[in-house]
Amino acid sequence: MAEEIKSHSLQGIVQIRHRDVYREGFMVDGQSPNATAVFLDLPAPWKAIQHLSRRGGASPLDPKRTAYICTFSPCIEQVTRTVNELRTLGWVDVDMVEISQRRLNITRERVGVNLPNERGNTQTPADVLEAVTKLRKVNRQNKQFQSKQLAQNNGGGRPGSAAAAESTEMDIDSSAAVSDATSHGKDSNTHNHQSDNATEAADDQEKPFMQGRLVHRSEPDLKTHTSYLVFALLPPEWTDEDEAKALAKWPCGQESKVIGNLDKQARKKEKREQLESRSKKRKANNDTQAKVTNTATTA
Repeated sequence: MAEEIKSHSLQGIVQIRHRDVYREGFMVDGQSPNATAVFLDLPAPWKAIQHLSRRGGASPLDPKRTAYICTFSPCIEQVTRTVNELRTLGWVDVDMVEISQRRLNITRERVGVNLPNERGNTQTPADVLEAVTKLRKVNRQNKQFQSKQLAQNNGGGRPGSAAAAESTEMDIDSSAAVSDATSHGKDSNTHNHQSDNATEAADDQEKPFMQGRLVHRSEPDLKTHTSYLVFALLPPEWTDEDEAKALAKWPCGQESKVIGNLDKQARKKEKREQLESRSKKRKANNDTQAKVTNTATTA
């Protein structure tokens, strides 16, 4: 620990003491360090918390500032005993946070028909262009296969080979025309073959690990041990001097009326004035309406 502190250039800032805090507490050479924050990573933190109090003699905490504490415990039973001890000694705002480690798996979701043998690949076209490109590739493979079959049949001199060749070429040309019309409209077959070659070259140059959409998913099960952090704070002790200062600033028991509200007599007077003003307005409206009615009758 001393070597680590030296490597981080914390000499003079961090000090090390080796002791049994369960029995000896947190006093440093018999004097209070006036601590404002304490972190405990102990098997039984409630045994050490009994020394972190401002009641009954010297305390390692700063008497004029609020003290903060944080304990680390792997079991909920330890948390229960720690919280009970904190509340017994006057610590307030007790809060617990559970630490749950979970790994996030980051993968690429590869959708397409260009890599049928890849594990985890979804065998559906990613878009229309990929579907059309796949159809062209299948048509080219069929054309090459049928050309080889025609060549073998022609070499063997079988009857009807010429008619079969013509019908096959017509089918190939019609399928190519349909695929070309779907993707490019009025483009020529030569231009389509060039674009196919360019697309295949671009696909070959793209790295496999850069293909697909990046997706992250959390682990379905918790595989690590949980732990708990308990937080609390201890405000300074309220002394007689503090009480006298508070009474001088905010006198208690000498109020002439309720603080923040009107007293009973003032509320009654205010209510009476509101009722009188409403009755006066109602009477004035009635007089005005009567005058208007008399004028209309005379006319």
